[in-house]
Amino acid sequence: MTDNVVPFPGAKRNTPPQNLEEVQSNLDTIRQVHIEEAMNLVATVVFDNLSLAGFTFDPDDNSTIKDVALMLESLRSLLSKYHGLEHPFHRVANEIFALQKNGTVICLESKLDKLCEEEKV
Repeated sequence: MTDNVVPFPGAKRNTPPQNLEEVQSNLDTIRQVHIEEAMNLVATVVFDNLSLAGFTFDPDDNSTIKDVALMLESLRSLLSKYHGLEHPFHRVANEIFALQKNGTVICLESKLDKLCEEEKV
């Protein structure tokens, strides 16, 4: 009697990856989802703690929105690096920060200024 069952049109069966590229694509998708879930969790905690410390940010305040976006994208860059995924901020960080012999990291403001000038062109 089950021989007469017709699959619903358009229903896609869950099939395993057929080649290495599909496996890699699936892994990258899982990594991206992991990053986004971590971003949601961590961002909430960061802003809650900033608020407890007396720093509150109005989401409608256009004067801080880009700073918030920069911080969040920097976090996304860090989490991407953890998973071995490329992010445009990796190049930016390599350009504008220098690791000193004593282990401290400094911002090379002249490189940052140059990078910002290049973006205007």
